[in-house]
Amino acid sequence: MWWGTPQHVHSRRAEAAEAEKMAAAVPQLGAVPMDLDVKCCGAAPQEFNAGLRSLLANKECCDLVFVAGEEDIEAHAVVLAASSASFCTFLRQNPSLGLSMRQEAACDSPKVMEELLAVQARVPVAQPDASPKSGQAEEKQPSEQVDTDTSKENAPSAGETESSSDSQAKRNEKRRLDVKGLSSAEAMHILLDYVYKGFGGADWQYSATSAEVNKDVLRLARHFGFSHLHEHAARWLATGLTTENVLERLVTCEEFGLDLLREKITERLALKPAELMLVCSSPEITKHPRILQVLLVQVASLQDKPSQKEEEQEDGKKKEGKADKEKAEKGEEKNEKEKEKEKKPTKAEKIAKQEKPQAEKPAKRRKAGGA
Repeated sequence: MWWGTPQHVHSRRAEAAEAEKMAAAVPQLGAVPMDLDVKCCGAAPQEFNAGLRSLLANKECCDLVFVAGEEDIEAHAVVLAASSASFCTFLRQNPSLGLSMRQEAACDSPKVMEELLAVQARVPVAQPDASPKSGQAEEKQPSEQVDTDTSKENAPSAGETESSSDSQAKRNEKRRLDVKGLSSAEAMHILLDYVYKGFGGADWQYSATSAEVNKDVLRLARHFGFSHLHEHAARWLATGLTTENVLERLVTCEEFGLDLLREKITERLALKPAELMLVCSSPEITKHPRILQVLLVQVASLQDKPSQKEEEQEDGKKKEGKADKEKAEKGEEKNEKEKEKEKKPTKAEKIAKQEKPQAEKPAKRRKAGGA
């Protein structure tokens, strides 16, 4: 304490003064409206995507099963229907799936997904056995013991139990869709990973392990209408190019209509004539006459063009010609300047010309006086 006053009294007074200062700095609520600066966190979409991935990883609330490459891949119909308009139309056009969606009587849009998906028969899901384990008998407490007569009266009838079991079995059934033409289930996993991670979010990376898987991803992305995923799969074709796989990449570009990418690859081949001739001499290229025609056009254009040495020689000659022209032009300019200098009179000549008329005038006067 100081001078008889306890220390806690001084601390309380200081806190009260600080609170009064803070209260005075805050504007008072009155007739004039005011806004408070409240910060909010923007992690809701990330939490939503994390929750969807957790449900998919744990196979919870899944109502669809994609059969791809002899593997069953579970998913949520509502997630795929919300992300893909073509898949949503497919669900509406197939009431046999049993999903509670409105049916479209006459849909003018082409049935894109029917080329990719086929509906299979429903398969009931095995439920865990709820009966007690062996060796663990149920022990009823005295308070739980009821009269057998009353229990029989309250027990449901056989018809009610059958109907309830049927409805429960229908609820537990999952709709199976066969994915046609996939070489393996990897492409379907890539597509679901793309959707459940927020359509290629920050934590998503495209990683196809082979050209066949990448081709499957191109097919899935085209049918589901995922243009961003389709672009990633198309860019994969431009990575790791060699003389062994370039023909396969060109065939894929031809199959999926990637004309711009095909032109880029052929232009790259045209820069190296030896590599281009090696690809053209491959026996596999005879199966693809259109690609062979494009490459032969590139070969013909290369033959018409001069070689690198000839181009260098021509460039050297052009440079030498330009240098000679510049020298000649400079020499002509010097000669013209010298001629102009010769034509121009010097200062002494100008002074002499000015003095001559003055000297001639008195001579003429003398002649006139003598006469």
